[in-house]
Amino acid sequence: MGNISSTFQELRAECKQAHLQVEKLDQAISVIESLDGSGGVQQANRPTRVKSAASRRKMAEAQRARWAKAGKNHNQRRQQR
Repeated sequence: MGNISSTFQELRAECKQAHLQVEKLDQAISVIESLDGSGGVQQANRPTRVKSAASRRKMAEAQRARWAKAGKNHNQRRQQR
């Protein structure tokens, strides 16, 4: 029985060392991410913005108006040549 208890003690000690090493690695990753500005995990968990159907319709109409304006200017330039 003494052999098993000493084995458990060794395993627990190794487990504590592994946990400490993981914590140090997590801290190092956090520091690197803060320097990089990417934020990694924090941005991935950020919720997306929900837009209403009316809002999407207005944005689509505005984009179509921009396309029409750009197309009209493009045709006028072609006619001038």
